Parts: sequence; C-alpha cells; structure tokens
Amino acid sequence: PLFLFVGSGYERKGLDRALVALPASAWLLVVGKDKHEKRYRALAERLGNLARVRFLGAQPDVRAFYGAADAFVFPTRYEPFGNVILEAMACGLPVVTTTDCGGADLIEQGVSGYVHDGEDRDALVGHLGALCDPARAGRLGEAAARVAVGYDLEVMTRRMVGLYQGLLA
Repeated sequence: PLFLFVGSGYERKGLDRALVALPASAWLLVVGKDKHEKRYRALAERLGNLARVRFLGAQPDVRAFYGAADAFVFPTRYEPFGNVILEAMACGLPVVTTTDCGGADLIEQGVSGYVHDGEDRDALVGHLGALCDPARAGRLGEAAARVAVGYDLEVMTRRMVGLYQGLLA
C-alpha cells in the first residue's frame, strides 16, 4: 500500500507521527518541504523504514501523487482546514487525520476515512493498518469522493453568495 502525505511544515502537520505509525508493509510519499527535512529522514532511518519513504520535496502539481496513492495520511497537530483533505477525498482517497484538523468534519468514521485523537498513536497505527486492505481502502475512497463532490468550487461559490445575500437581507 502507498500512503501519501502532502504538506510543508512537517512538525505541525505530523509527519513524525506518520513515520512512526507506517505499517511494515507500506510505503509513504512525502510531498512538501521543511527546513528540518534531515531530521525526518533521520527519524525514518532510526525506525527502519527509510527505504520505504520517499521525500519528494515541493511539487508544482500534486495530482499525479494523489493518483498513485492508496490512502492519504495527515496526522496534524493543528490545521484549521487543510485543502489537502478535500483534494485527497476528491481524488478518491480515504483520509486518516486527527481531531485537530478542521477537515476532519468531512470524514465519516470508517466510511470515508478515519479520525483519531492526535496523541493516540495506537489509533493511527490501527487506521493505517486497516487501509492496507485494498478492498477497504477502495470502498472508503469511493465514499470520500462522493463527499467531495458537494464541495466543488461552483457549489461553494453558490453557498457563499447565498450566505452573503441572506446576511444583507
């Protein structure tokens, strides 16, 4: 299984948590940048999973990475609303994130992904392990894509205009 992590500022976005919880049978693509990337490479090496982790740096277009992945992991310590959550869901990926992520509100537990307390390492390990099952990851990814359809730019623009019209009335 291939997990994807997208984000810069690895500490706040929880890359260390993803590295610690990475199942022995899985791979992780890391798209983004951080001035302390060497620290995260060293952590992956200490954990014995550096051979299964690829640090790809910042990318101008991440669509191919979403397309290659089986699931999206974003165990953030704090994220008001990460667009990456909605992007991953729109690409048909189940999402694993924390209760500290505003985008977690889009995820139905065990249906379109998994949400856990950020300090609960065992829950993260369990969620990633569950998504190592391709059939389960596929089902959750399909459900995630159905949720994301309701948040496309046209729909959200109409909602925003309607909100302002209501406020002005």
